[in-house]
Amino acid sequence: MTELLRFLAVYGWHEDFDLAKHPGVLVRFVEDARITPNKLTVYVPEENKERRRTLHKKHRLLDIVTPFTSYDWIALDEPIDGDFRNVRSHLNFNGKERRYSVAKLQTGFSTSELVCHLRLLCEFVTPRYGFSHLERGLAALAFPFGTSTTSLSREDSRRVHDLGHSLRRTQEHLKGKLHDVYDLNVLSPAHLDQRIEGEPLRDWIEKGARGELLSVKEDVFAWIVPDEIRPVVRRTLFDEGALIATV
Repeated sequence: MTELLRFLAVYGWHEDFDLAKHPGVLVRFVEDARITPNKLTVYVPEENKERRRTLHKKHRLLDIVTPFTSYDWIALDEPIDGDFRNVRSHLNFNGKERRYSVAKLQTGFSTSELVCHLRLLCEFVTPRYGFSHLERGLAALAFPFGTSTTSLSREDSRRVHDLGHSLRRTQEHLKGKLHDVYDLNVLSPAHLDQRIEGEPLRDWIEKGARGELLSVKEDVFAWIVPDEIRPVVRRTLFDEGALIATV
């Protein structure tokens, strides 16, 4: 059976941050997430193709990545038995589309660790939306792109399709709507100003004991919603039209 992964995905920062010019930052992301990738893929626009490298224990990531001084995106993977559909960890930074995701085995990625990793990322960019979620294998890698897989149920596939529609067309996730309600939701002021049951989401959360709202940096907030209250919170936001997910 494919492994259960927990991923963090964030979107839509305004900064023109070129990770290729800061290879040491990529190393910090990897070290902070405590992952040990052994495969690297970059898309080099000047060559219009992907370039791949194998990371051996004797090679430092910094030495391997530094020669790539220009790329649209970079991905780091730790496939299990050489199968990229089933990995121990995955990291993807897409500067062109302003998207970042990192995934690892569920047991090694607590909520507090996710928040710490988000704080590190926010030293360089200001994401306007994001969330954390659990999926198995390839689904955990495809979900942040709004791409479904055959392993998902019909309802989950519909939700993923709804995310993809926002990512590629409507951009509702950057205008104040949440895709869904997750254990960790990365929100901007546009989300917190959205009115739920007659008051701003920020007040609705804090006055109603509906999870914990943390300030990560200016204009970036992390809303942690415990499992036991999430169904009720989701139903209210769904009924109020605050979600992108249509089912």
